[in-house]
Amino acid sequence: MPVVIQLALAVKDMLTAMFFRIDAFMHPGIVPQNGITIVAHLTGAWSFGKVMRDLAFSLKEAGIPFQTFNIGMRKNIPAEDVDPILTPRCKFRIRKYNHVIDIVSSPVPDNIPGVKRSTAFFWEFDTGFLESWPTARTCRSAIAFSDFNHRVFRKALPSACDVHKILYPFRFNISRVEKTDVIRDRYGIPQDAFAVFFNFSYSSGIGRKNPEGVIRAFAKAFKSDSQARLVFKTMAATQSKVKVERLRRLAESEGVLDRIISIDRYVPQNDIYGITAACDVYISLHRGEGFGLGVAEAMSLGKPVVVTDYSSTTEFCNKDNSCLIPYRMVKPTPDQLDCDTFRHVFVWPEPDIDVAADMLTILRKDVNFREALGRNAQSYMSDHFSIERFRKSVLEFLKT
Repeated sequence: MPVVIQLALAVKDMLTAMFFRIDAFMHPGIVPQNGITIVAHLTGAWSFGKVMRDLAFSLKEAGIPFQTFNIGMRKNIPAEDVDPILTPRCKFRIRKYNHVIDIVSSPVPDNIPGVKRSTAFFWEFDTGFLESWPTARTCRSAIAFSDFNHRVFRKALPSACDVHKILYPFRFNISRVEKTDVIRDRYGIPQDAFAVFFNFSYSSGIGRKNPEGVIRAFAKAFKSDSQARLVFKTMAATQSKVKVERLRRLAESEGVLDRIISIDRYVPQNDIYGITAACDVYISLHRGEGFGLGVAEAMSLGKPVVVTDYSSTTEFCNKDNSCLIPYRMVKPTPDQLDCDTFRHVFVWPEPDIDVAADMLTILRKDVNFREALGRNAQSYMSDHFSIERFRKSVLEFLKT
């Protein structure tokens, strides 16, 4: 990041922190109520911004008092996805509620009277957390959105730091998915194809997301199956030409290049759901996930998933609703650590490609098993991420 931008952000954070202090000083008579203030980049398209927006929407649906403070500098998401949860600045009071949930490098001071600050973190692995986020060492209270993250944070953070779990605010309120034949025609997926889907961003690191493992598993399962297709919906492909070429060469060497459908252009969110629903299987042979949104969306649509049995996807993937892929822990190679955020990770899972290929073959041949697994997945997601369960987890947090 250019030095000028870094300085501008530092000044902005300093002024925001000063605003919070002045606001607390100017309203000393406020007695904080039991509720939550969310301080985050709420108007940005990045993944953490979406999580915090979903947190606010879920609090609203659950009837839990909250307010928001947007530290974003620009608005690049649809108004309906953020405006209903933005608190007007004139009505914001930092001491209105007794809990603040913020993000890493937040400008919220730690010493606002009557207010406990908790920072939300995500991490995909058993190692490298504090090395990648050294400011977490001084954190007094941390929020985890999965049992996996709760375990990792409790082990890594000082004993003086409280670690709390709040159920991930997964929101899947979709009113309509277009018909399979319409979606398949729109995105070039043959109507008679057995379609395996994976949605990922090159900027998240192909080492972690592991589309190479997906290509190898697909090739092993369907090299002689002319009707099978592997559908990739990607982001940041134009900025990742070397990585794109690397996957192309692998697919060519595996003999399945002509059966990979790559969708690299912008796709509306409802069409993402449509593509997921129009395909037969969702696969994610990841080496670590902060949550696993693509997997969760596929399961919510009643799709069977083939997924690595590791990291935060274990929050909702089990032997009854998913095809869990075993793994062995290995040291990443330098070229696999292709995302700077994860350069300190020294061990991660290597999913078993043979087992993944076997699962794909079974799902292809056994329609009854495929449909039953999808029904189990959909039922589990609806129950596990219900607003009632979310509300209960937040109320437990508010007791602290």
